[in-house]
Amino acid sequence: MSNLLQDFRLAFRSLLKNPGFSVLAVLTLALGLGATTAIFTVVQGVLLAPLAYDEPENLVLVMEKNEEAGYPRFSLSPLNYRDYRDMNGSLEVLAATSGASLAYTPSDGGPAQRWNGRSVTHNYFDALRLTPIHGREFSPEDDLPDAAPTVMLTYTMWQKLGAEASIVGTDLRIDGQLTRVIGVLPSGHFEGRDAFVPLRIDYEESNRGGHWLAGIGRLKDGVGLDQARADLERVAAALEAEYPDSNTGWGSKVDPMKEVMVSNVKQALWVLFGAVGVVLLIACANVANLTLTRLSQRERDVAVQTALGASWWRILRQMLVESLMVALTAGALGLALAHIGVQAILALDPDGVPRVATIGIDLTVMGFGLAATLLTALLFGVAPALQALRSNVAGRIKDGGRAIGGSRGHRLRTTLVVAEVAMALVLSVAGGLLLRSYTKLLDVEPGFNAESIWTASFNLPDSVYPEDEQAVAFHDRLLEKAAAIPGADKVATVYPMPLSGGDFLLTFIVEGRPLPGPNEAPNANIRFISGDYFDAMQIPIQDGRPLDNGDRPEREPVVVLNRAAADKLFPGEEALGRRITFDDPEDEDLTWMTIVGISGNVRHEDVGSRPEPAIYLSALQSPLGRATVVVRTQGDPETAAAALRSVVAEVDPNLPLYAEQAGDAYFGQALAQPRFNTTLLSLFAGLALFLAAIGVFSVLSFTVAQQNREIGVRMALGADQPSIVQWVMVKGLKPVIWGLAFGLGAAIYASRLLQNLVYGIPTLDVSTYSLVAGGLVLIAALACLLPAMRASRIEPVVVLRSE
Repeated sequence: MSNLLQDFRLAFRSLLKNPGFSVLAVLTLALGLGATTAIFTVVQGVLLAPLAYDEPENLVLVMEKNEEAGYPRFSLSPLNYRDYRDMNGSLEVLAATSGASLAYTPSDGGPAQRWNGRSVTHNYFDALRLTPIHGREFSPEDDLPDAAPTVMLTYTMWQKLGAEASIVGTDLRIDGQLTRVIGVLPSGHFEGRDAFVPLRIDYEESNRGGHWLAGIGRLKDGVGLDQARADLERVAAALEAEYPDSNTGWGSKVDPMKEVMVSNVKQALWVLFGAVGVVLLIACANVANLTLTRLSQRERDVAVQTALGASWWRILRQMLVESLMVALTAGALGLALAHIGVQAILALDPDGVPRVATIGIDLTVMGFGLAATLLTALLFGVAPALQALRSNVAGRIKDGGRAIGGSRGHRLRTTLVVAEVAMALVLSVAGGLLLRSYTKLLDVEPGFNAESIWTASFNLPDSVYPEDEQAVAFHDRLLEKAAAIPGADKVATVYPMPLSGGDFLLTFIVEGRPLPGPNEAPNANIRFISGDYFDAMQIPIQDGRPLDNGDRPEREPVVVLNRAAADKLFPGEEALGRRITFDDPEDEDLTWMTIVGISGNVRHEDVGSRPEPAIYLSALQSPLGRATVVVRTQGDPETAAAALRSVVAEVDPNLPLYAEQAGDAYFGQALAQPRFNTTLLSLFAGLALFLAAIGVFSVLSFTVAQQNREIGVRMALGADQPSIVQWVMVKGLKPVIWGLAFGLGAAIYASRLLQNLVYGIPTLDVSTYSLVAGGLVLIAALACLLPAMRASRIEPVVVLRSE
């Protein structure tokens, strides 16, 4: 122990004697460790940390699928859910859930508030194994369609309402009716959620063709995932045989719940973690090169110690202790940088990244940081130390320690530069591909104009608007009063909004064509609109006319198709005047809807998706309880915000608006995920280039300093300054060229990982590879220029006299 303490004291003194090396090494490693720890914090919180439930590995998401129809994962129909629940033998419990937007009206007369809720069956919390901290869970009686309204509050909402246990048993006005609070859920769950209400399924009124539920199941003890999948596929096959008209082609889809939650970001986060790991390796290579340079300056001391009897282990241990001190100091600074980095990452507003609330520096992250610190100490410390011990003792004493390890030391430094350049090229190519992809996304025409519009969403409660006529009357009053807002040009409603990712798929049949067989009917995304929607969104009508407020319940039902739907359904035919129906063709009173217009295509899923067939229905003829108000203004859309709130409060004071934002901000949300990926990977690529340039500069500077005599001889024999500059530049760029060769091969291989993250360009984009390689050569050339210029100013007489 005393020897180890002595090693630490000697290491501390040695590092103090070389402040330039110490500061540069610590800062270089701190950047790499800080970036790596910051990204690991995100990976740990989102991907690795288990869900905060009892035995979370047994929680599964149960959905349906229809591969032939293009639905690898789709929602459950209520009747299919009931049969999966009752007929399976592998699940301890299977609950159902659906989203719910709740309108809460405070008792003090304050403005109505929108609560983000969920509708769940009574066994939902049994599946999660959660018990209320106050009150009770939902009971089977709460699920009955005619039961009194009840609600369970999340811990966060309970805190907002005063955190009094006595709230259980009181009534809150939710969705326009008094609703009994029956329980409060424990903390640490349901971040961003406010309340839960019973999912009251009327199975008598349901059909197997309507899919709108998600199933949450818990595996029985001893039952594996594959066994559960086979079991529910057995149920699906039985349902397909019994109900061929609705269930042909439909099967079950069972996946671990956490895997589904993180599926959209899993690949991107692992790519980012791999990228920042490369940055850390480059930082280690840089510090290893700095360590080799420093050891060459103290080589005579090492030789003397060896000659006086110091063992190789004693010398190696002292060098490793110095490396450990540098790494620990860098690790402490890196942890502080990681905290700042995590806050910066969250500030990027990574929309769509799940489990954001679990992202934070905890003991697991600190343990990772310590492990990474110790690993870096080995990575940059062992190779230089072993290289020093391999050198000839007598030769080092005789030569005064001019060059560590001779050609072996030079080869090691050169190899490290080759590795740095190769890794920097791989990262830069990845960043370049994402950057080009992002610019392609910015150039995508979404099919509508988001400028100068203000949007706000609402949800009409069934308890207040049980009849279609009431929903139509609300739309009428809302559109009439909103049109009078100062500066308002066009006003409309729509559900779902473009780029929302919201699917409202319905199958239909075309009049005059043979009836399709099971699972053969065409389908399309359905959009419910009212008012001057096409004008408000500036979506062109290419043929016929748009829907408008004249398309009312008492008039002929009409629809508008987008171009993709018209081309798919009526290739080479006239679509206008044709009729379709969403009803069962065997119904005597089915409703035919006439196609009166063809609109331009709009991207509904996301910016990078191709336009899918869509059918627009009038929200006045086919009313829906939810919508987004769109107000196109003549000036700043923010000016319409307060006025629109006043209009809605006047029409229905208990109806809150939510998701209020300008169109530009809404469009920006659709680009949030690719912007997040591109920003971080580009930052890491820039950091890698910076570190690689430092590596090239430091190695070449050291090489020039060690070859002063050779340069002096060349100049004494007649070499001029340009030739010396050229000689040094060529010497410095050789490892760069080798690094480019290795890096291009690695980049081609690694680019396959970006296949699902890029849009509009191939992963083997020649222009990106060429631009990155050329830029890296330019950066390396600039890094070589200063040592080359310094070498050209050497005075040969002075150098030769000193030798």
